[in-house]
Amino acid sequence: MITQMSKRKLILALTILPVFALAQTEATDAPATSTPIEIPVSESSSAPASTSSPQEGDTSQETLPSDMLENGANPQSDTSATTTVSAPEVAAPTATTTDIINVIEPDLEEVAEVPVEDLIPRKEYTFELTGESIAAKETPEWSQTPEEKAVERAEASTSPSSSVTAIPSIDSESAPNTLNVSGACDDPYFVVLLYKNEADYDQSPSSYIFNRAYPCLQGQYSYSISELPFNMQSGTFYLLIAGQGFKGPWKPISALIPVGITVTTIFPEASTSNESTP
Repeated sequence: MITQMSKRKLILALTILPVFALAQTEATDAPATSTPIEIPVSESSSAPASTSSPQEGDTSQETLPSDMLENGANPQSDTSATTTVSAPEVAAPTATTTDIINVIEPDLEEVAEVPVEDLIPRKEYTFELTGESIAAKETPEWSQTPEEKAVERAEASTSPSSSVTAIPSIDSESAPNTLNVSGACDDPYFVVLLYKNEADYDQSPSSYIFNRAYPCLQGQYSYSISELPFNMQSGTFYLLIAGQGFKGPWKPISALIPVGITVTTIFPEASTSNESTP
């Protein structure tokens, strides 16, 4: 006969048994975990003791300073961990795109200033009469009208054509490199012409070498030839003086005068101050 006390113990056992069985099952399924125990590093110790035995032949042990341990953790708490020491970062040299060039300026010698006109070659002319004067046509062919040409051809068989034989006054000695020409004139202007060939004034009037026109003052003309074209070469030329009105072409008022002209080119002399010395 079961007592009252035995019933209570039986009910208590039946109540605890399922709970205990469930706990056993959970304990079997879940992996075992352990709570890590932190071991503080003693401040009085400058370096932790090594737990590994030294290799054969090595009688000393290397230790790391305590200030190189990260976060104060003991490297011996985990025998599989290794201590990593990071070296300070060194900045790589940067390339520059600007190159430094040393410019060496040579010593310059002072050069004397020379006026520009002294550096330009100049021409000198020598004038000389080389032959007898040649009568010029009073009315050159290029200036004749068709009627005048017809009359001239008709009169050519009976009378000589009109010509100009006046000779101007010519002086080539009173001034060096100059030919002075003067004479009488009736037109408002006089023209000084210089041709390469004898017939050019009549057949090719625009082929002149020299052409200058000035007012005829008080019935007289006077002109000094001292400047000629720079590219002109030495040779014999034909001088002609013509009269020019306010209208119409010029007409000869003098005979053709053969003139020999010698052209000399004068180059500027080198200054001694510009000569370089070794």
